Amino acid sequence: MPIPAPRVAMAGVAQKISGFISTTTFGTIEAAERTMTRVRRVHDRIGGVAGERTYRAGDPDLLTWVHIAEISSFLDSYQRFAPSPLSPAEADLYVAQTARAAQGIGVPDPPRSVAALDERLTAYRPVLEAGPDARDVRDFLRNPSQLNSVGVAGYSLLYRGAIATLPPYAARLLGLPTAGPRHAADLRLGAAGVAMVRWMLSDPLIQTDRRADRRGSRES
Repeated sequence: MPIPAPRVAMAGVAQKISGFISTTTFGTIEAAERTMTRVRRVHDRIGGVAGERTYRAGDPDLLTWVHIAEISSFLDSYQRFAPSPLSPAEADLYVAQTARAAQGIGVPDPPRSVAALDERLTAYRPVLEAGPDARDVRDFLRNPSQLNSVGVAGYSLLYRGAIATLPPYAARLLGLPTAGPRHAADLRLGAAGVAMVRWMLSDPLIQTDRRADRRGSRES
């Protein structure tokens, strides 16, 4: 069965975001700078309508929200699922280091500590809403039609763990379950899914492929 066009578009965007993160994390400074310049140019061309409002992808306010939501989610998931969580000082350093790439795509004043990150997230809460596009993404992530049955089994562990990490206000906006009897079980399933991915990535053949990808990022 062919994948619906909107879902193809979502998958493509997710792949591009993954490439941006990979390049700005593992690539050379030159490759990261080129990638950030390319992202800014793309953002300058993208706009749309949400509800009764127009928006631009390059709007600094929107870019700030995307950045802080992303970094908060990454950090929270790492602290929950990593074998060795970061110390408070290491977590602050991580947030500070991500500010460079954020500035490179137009975020005017990215937070540089966990406390500043949490403060910024709280400031956005009164204006958050989950419109049709947000619900479409929710449904896309809940039912990944592009995966086979084996892939769905592994993905479901990661999905349930990811949903369990959502702050209650975000889960309510998206019509997803908040913390309850299944919450702890879903976190354990998520941890199992992450452990499975970690084991897969430790395979020597996969490590060789990843090194080749990193070389490509440095040269692109």
